[in-house]
Order: sequence, then C-alpha cells, then structure tokens
Amino acid sequence: MEMGLYGGKPLPDSAYAEQVRAMFPSDAAAILARYPRKAYGSASEALATVWTDALWARPALDSSRALAKHVPTYAYEFAETGGPWFRQTPTTSYPMGAFHTAELPYLFAMGHFEDLPAGQQPLADTLIGYWTRFAHTGDPNGGGAPKWQPCSAGRQTVQSLTATQTGPVDFAQDHRYPFWTSLNG
Repeated sequence: MEMGLYGGKPLPDSAYAEQVRAMFPSDAAAILARYPRKAYGSASEALATVWTDALWARPALDSSRALAKHVPTYAYEFAETGGPWFRQTPTTSYPMGAFHTAELPYLFAMGHFEDLPAGQQPLADTLIGYWTRFAHTGDPNGGGAPKWQPCSAGRQTVQSLTATQTGPVDFAQDHRYPFWTSLNG
C-alpha cells in the first residue's frame, strides 16, 4: 500500500476507500463512515489515522489493561510532533506527527535520527527521568515531573508526552477505542 511514506507520492483521494476495503473488508463501510476522507488533510493522513487507531492504539490499550491486572503498568503516548526525523530519509508526503520510535532520540544517542530541535531538551530530560525512575523503582513518578497514573481496567487514560504538555489524556476516546472494539473483525 502506497500512502506517501518516505518521499512517495500522496495517496490519491480516490484510493482511500479502496485501501480501507482491502485491509478491513467486513468493516470498511463503518470505518469509512467514522473516518471520512474529508475530515483529514489528505487521503494519506486519513489512512494513517485508521492504521494508527486500529493497529496500534487498540492493541496497546488492550495490552496495558491485561498487564495491569497483574503488575503496575504505566502506559504512555509519545505525542510530540516537533521531533527529529530520520537522517538521509525523505520526509513523508503528509504531516507525519508522532510516529513509532519517535521518542528514542530523546532517550538515547541515535545516529540514524537528526539532532533534537531547539527547545526539545526539556522533554528529553523528562523522559529520561521517567525511564530512570521506573528502571530503579518500578514507578516513573518523582523528580518534580507531572504525576503518571498507572493503568487500570477502568482508567482509559495514558500519559501523553509532548514538549508543551505532559499529563493524562483519554487515550481510548482519542483513538476511538470503543468504535474499534465494536467491530466484527
């Protein structure tokens, strides 16, 4: 599926519904109604949102809830959209936003990412503090950082991490979790 990743051409509007039908044949009509192309800046953005919610957000919340039944579980969403991109890799044909692994250059020296943009070091310091405290004690809280609530079966919030605001967000609502759990497939 070509949706304009890594310098590719943008997904044409006419191909959006076709891509959704190919990936979710039994639920395509409901998905297209819930994620209409016109609600997004491009067909690529619309399809990326569908993929994010269906293939990442729902399983992540399911996993966090299952783990929380047995151990303290701290879920997060790295939501910073102003972070570094991959070195020597063309950008996408649409605004990528936060993506899988985007938090890694905030935590580690990673040669395959560009340097942190100006103003991003405080976010890196917050992440390093959370991760360090969690590795040491099993609890990321402390050090003056915003409180991070552990997951529970009834709590649908996760810690959102951005340069401008860190704190709980309604992850289930933001990623249409009830919709995805209502589908057949």
